[in-house]
Amino acid sequence: MRVRMIKISVVYFAIGVSLGMYMSMAHDYAFTGVHVHICLLGWASFALVGIVYHLFPAIAKNLYAKLHF
Repeated sequence: MRVRMIKISVVYFAIGVSLGMYMSMAHDYAFTGVHVHICLLGWASFALVGIVYHLFPAIAKNLYAKLHF
């Protein structure tokens, strides 16, 4: 589960970077809120939780961790 969360965070990172590059090249910042939420909630949160589950494997085996995913 921990590796899966880190992989999902990489996908969110790629989407966030692509959207940010599009907005900066087109000078159209209508999707700023979407970009921020994808980067913060998608990339940062999934990466942080995946790293915590990797460092503390006993937490990842808990039922709440599976429900969290």
